[in-house]
Amino acid sequence: MLKIGITGSMGSGKSTIARVFESFGIPVYYTDEIAKKLYNSDPLLKEKIKLNFGNEMYDSNDKLMTPALAKKVFHSPEKLALLNSIVHPLVIADFVRWSGLHLSKFIYVIKEAALLFESNADKVLDQVICVVCPLEIRIERIKKRNPEQTIEEIKKRIENQLAEEIKSEKSDFIIINDGVKAILPQVIALHKLFLENGNTVVIQW
Repeated sequence: MLKIGITGSMGSGKSTIARVFESFGIPVYYTDEIAKKLYNSDPLLKEKIKLNFGNEMYDSNDKLMTPALAKKVFHSPEKLALLNSIVHPLVIADFVRWSGLHLSKFIYVIKEAALLFESNADKVLDQVICVVCPLEIRIERIKKRNPEQTIEEIKKRIENQLAEEIKSEKSDFIIINDGVKAILPQVIALHKLFLENGNTVVIQW
């Protein structure tokens, strides 16, 4: 079984592409969604968050105060790096467990993750797809779904991630999601390729 990653910069449309694969019956591991669940369900993660960022990161019901944690790390690269070093290994381990559950049932599975390379999650994957999109469109998409954020804040968040050019270079496949080039034919082509090469680690594009 192939383990395929989907990554890209904020606003590139990673989740949109992942949902197309999902519509073909392919299991998709949405990293952000799983991470949010782990913050509230994994005892070790809770302990480390409280130890490094304070007990006030959790409310009286022991639920993560996401805005408080985000505020804590937003302007501090050191604290953000510390948070990532705590969370990423646990998420990777959970993905390995999850993919193992699908081992005999599917030819390939998908992991969707914004910080795929930054977290070294590519080390447990066979191939990686990078979704690319012009910066102006990405900012527009992010602003539309997060109207409370300023353009400057959005740009800062983008700058905190690996540049799109570097992600593209590190990836095996590229999907263009600029609102002009149709995404369905691009996804179908890769879907067929993965189905035909499910037992092959290296696929020629």
